Amino acid sequence: MRMCRPCSAALESTRTALVEITGRLREDEYDMHSVPSDLRMSFMVMAEMARMMHLQGLDSDIEDLSKAFMDQVEPLHADLSEKCLGVQC
Repeated sequence: MRMCRPCSAALESTRTALVEITGRLREDEYDMHSVPSDLRMSFMVMAEMARMMHLQGLDSDIEDLSKAFMDQVEPLHADLSEKCLGVQC
């Protein structure tokens, strides 16, 4: 199936992002500090897919949801990271 150039570019950037996220998740010791960036990238992948499928407005809705969600996650992640540093094994 032939795709227009913007769709082809969106698909390629989506594939690259998914490979990057998958690679980090497969690491033996997943770095907790990657969680916010992986969540943000996952939302970006969904937005790219919406653009690629020409679902007008859905991409901006996903980006808005991402911002609202990440505004809640990032402070929580910072608190958890700080508490984990204080845990002695």
